Amino acid sequence: MQVAGKALTVDVGEMSQEVWRGIDRWMRFLEANPGSSEASNVEKYLPSLVRVRSVQVPVAPTFQGGPQGHFGNVTFTTINKTS
Repeated sequence: MQVAGKALTVDVGEMSQEVWRGIDRWMRFLEANPGSSEASNVEKYLPSLVRVRSVQVPVAPTFQGGPQGHFGNVTFTTINKTS
């Protein structure tokens, strides 16, 4: 991250890696300490923070590789904040 005057430059690739490393550390902590207050809070509040569902999305033939006019389906798992 760099600041030059009023401009902030962020390396989104590095930021992404840092986020994933932080999530990994947090998950490892929770798995190693299932009786901790942190793990209890995750168990208590996780359902109110996210919703996980699968959605079928039609795909155009150029992406599916089928004959003209044929549409296939792809299933995505989406995780949405609920609040």
